[in-house]
Amino acid sequence: MNVSVLSGVYNYSSNVAYKTHTNDDEEPKDPSKYNEPAPLAACRAGDITRLQTELEKDRHIVYDYYASKSGSTIDLLSMAASIKNVEILEFLLRHGALADHATPAGATPLMYAAQSGFDFGVQKLLEESASVTQLTAEGRTPLFYAAEEGSRGTNELLLNHNANVNWQDKNGVFPLYIAAGRGHYQLVELFLEHKAKVGLSCPDGSTALHVAAFQNHLNIVKLLIKHNANVNECTRKGATALLFATQEGHNLIVEELLKYGANPEKKVKTSLFTKTSPLSASKHIAKNPDITNMLKKAIKDRKAESPHPASQLLSRVKFSYQPF
Repeated sequence: MNVSVLSGVYNYSSNVAYKTHTNDDEEPKDPSKYNEPAPLAACRAGDITRLQTELEKDRHIVYDYYASKSGSTIDLLSMAASIKNVEILEFLLRHGALADHATPAGATPLMYAAQSGFDFGVQKLLEESASVTQLTAEGRTPLFYAAEEGSRGTNELLLNHNANVNWQDKNGVFPLYIAAGRGHYQLVELFLEHKAKVGLSCPDGSTALHVAAFQNHLNIVKLLIKHNANVNECTRKGATALLFATQEGHNLIVEELLKYGANPEKKVKTSLFTKTSPLSASKHIAKNPDITNMLKKAIKDRKAESPHPASQLLSRVKFSYQPF
């Protein structure tokens, strides 16, 4: 039985309401197929001439529209940020679009730019006093979207404008946890440079080390340990990073954790009457003989280093009898 895993990135998506297309879902040449208002369709298509015409009809169109593609509300500036269109972004700012405008869900153009890794857009919006502390309904700041996207430049821009690297959303997730789970080594390094708390945890007790071990990000595990992450830190249910790495069959992570003192005998309660240790997880879940042998050796070494309590007591006894 697998140990119940972490609350954060596995069920976590920090995408703001509108998501740009992927290679598997190309934008159509005619965005009007989404049956959207003409200004939004023009913005999505990057048609600045058509957008200029719409603005001449009504200068208030720069605010919220219903985006039928995503089923959400988005403003034109956010649309420009999400598709990384420099010309339209600057055009809208010149024509009165507010850099800090938030949709009913709390999403801002800065969040869309951060989600897209649009460094120019992030810089431009920050110059227009866009807020790095604006929260969505889920309690997320622009840094959350940048952390998931993975661009060091975007994240650095936000941090240099005092984004809170240790902020936790309503689920208790935080930027370091996201970066560690996504395998963004440079971001983990950057966040630690900006005083990210290496031991910060989600409500379930999971830390960046737990999620990095579970996701098999060896370099991040090494980096977190270098910054004094506790290799024996337990989740609320008692699971350690070693247990997660073991049950997932991540040999090199197990080896690294054991090298820095991870307890191979630490057990976690998996049901009312049963407990699981890393060794039993290796035998019955991962079924990995290499990890099993590593754990057995670690247990043997620990016992050799820790004498039996009785022998410790005898070693402290001072005998008064002297034969001569």
